[in-house]
Amino acid sequence: MPNPVVVIIGGGPAGLFAGYLLATLRVPYVILEAGNRVGYSFHNMPSAFHLGPWLNNYLPGAMVAVSHILRRPRCREYGVYLERYANTYKLKVATNRPVHSLEKIEEDGQKLYRVHTPDEIFSAPVVINATGFYRYPEYPDYPGLDTTEVRTVHAHDYLEPEDLAQSLGRHARILILGKRVTAGELLIDLARHDFGLALSHRGKLVFGPSPF
Repeated sequence: MPNPVVVIIGGGPAGLFAGYLLATLRVPYVILEAGNRVGYSFHNMPSAFHLGPWLNNYLPGAMVAVSHILRRPRCREYGVYLERYANTYKLKVATNRPVHSLEKIEEDGQKLYRVHTPDEIFSAPVVINATGFYRYPEYPDYPGLDTTEVRTVHAHDYLEPEDLAQSLGRHARILILGKRVTAGELLIDLARHDFGLALSHRGKLVFGPSPF
């Protein structure tokens, strides 16, 4: 593959849209996706998890039906949408290309970035970091976490309620830490089973229906 002008790291919505814009400007680029398919992170989220409404998540150039604009897509459904987007616009995506390192170099008087993957090395004057937060979850260092006998599971490693039921028991007590979208999705998904659920957050919890 010839060296592009722009290397985009990440094959999610941000990376794909950057590729779409560069393609319309006829700027050579390549999108490096660490997973084996476009939108890899979304394909591997829990099957019951949703995103916000399509209104906030569709990509320019791929509008959704008006009847769907306020509907919340499942994360895996959104992954399929991203694949179709990449195929529709024939975006240049190289899958199975996790970036191991990035270095600045000077070659023939030109300042470049050298991007290392397991199979290839790319050199380009511009690099766009479009990696998503889901690939790099934060693991808080709570005091006593290394000595407690209570099993801890990060939302990043959660897939289905049945997995927890088999490992913890069907009537296990589960404490969810957090109050944002992921915590809410976990509560909804786990409530379909016989777990004892509780939610904890350092601030004040506010409940109420959407104004819409």
